[in-house]
Amino acid sequence: MRALLRKDLYTAVISLRSVFLIMAVFSAVTIFVPNTGFYIPYLVVLPGTLASTLINLETREKWNVCALTLPVSRRTVVTERYVCTLLMVLCGALLGGVCLALRALRGFESADIFESLAMCLAAGLLVPSIIVPMAYKFGADKGRYLVMFVIIGVMIGLMTITGEDFRMSTVPVWLSPWTLLLLCGALFAASWGVSAAIYEKKEIG
Repeated sequence: MRALLRKDLYTAVISLRSVFLIMAVFSAVTIFVPNTGFYIPYLVVLPGTLASTLINLETREKWNVCALTLPVSRRTVVTERYVCTLLMVLCGALLGGVCLALRALRGFESADIFESLAMCLAAGLLVPSIIVPMAYKFGADKGRYLVMFVIIGVMIGLMTITGEDFRMSTVPVWLSPWTLLLLCGALFAASWGVSAAIYEKKEIG
């Protein structure tokens, strides 16, 4: 699994530079421009979408066919993809936490950093939980459109709950960020099981 993980991380860094450039721009804007807190969730959500992009690249380059010759099971391949996705989401959350801390130091609107990150992590786990099983089931090309709808839906939901500047003070008391994080974490684990079951039965060729 370690070799597969290194392959995915290397592919993401080399082939998906535009995503990291967008994240760098969002980070800079969030740190230096007031009233731009709504960009912070994107720093966590975008890395979660890379799993679907990696599946698309593998299908296009026929790597998924070559993977059948490797001494690893299909379930291991799926497990590695979810581990890679989790690592990228956590890195996005770390970047988001740094941006939140720097915003507070600059005197911008401050919020509870840990609760804000919990909400971001929940959104970051929710997106791949939905799009990865769909990508394995229907193919990454069809999943590409689903990614856009899911991201738009999740971000609209976040902005509805927290406001345009991502202020946790506007979150309803009954809607705890920690509860959402636990639910999305459980959904992420269930999504792995569904994806593994789909990929084990999928005809590849």
